[in-house]
Amino acid sequence: MANNKLEFDSVPTPDWFLRIFEGFHDPYPLGCEQPLPPPAGAKVFANPGYSRKNVAAEFCIDLHRKGHFVVMLVPIETSTQFAKKLFQYGVERMYFDRRIFPNCRGVELLVLTGECANGD
Repeated sequence: MANNKLEFDSVPTPDWFLRIFEGFHDPYPLGCEQPLPPPAGAKVFANPGYSRKNVAAEFCIDLHRKGHFVVMLVPIETSTQFAKKLFQYGVERMYFDRRIFPNCRGVELLVLTGECANGD
């Protein structure tokens, strides 16, 4: 898949959007090949990019299980293994009425809750 490569993860999160998450740890800063573990108790804002979203889902779920508050900015997808994994773990989903990235498909904000979405 052409858009599933690290070089396509070079679009920074807009500054206006990042200000909402000031003080949050970013495990996926631009140009970093491996995620950076957060300090103990840190809140986490992850925008992993398209190429590593599957690995990022596992990483962020693990951080949430360890007690971190975790928010992810991800592409809107509902029928992929990536989405299924997060939905089954438990998330609250927030959508935007416009694209926050120019020339980029829609994204959503996921707040990990660790609760089964269907109440199981």
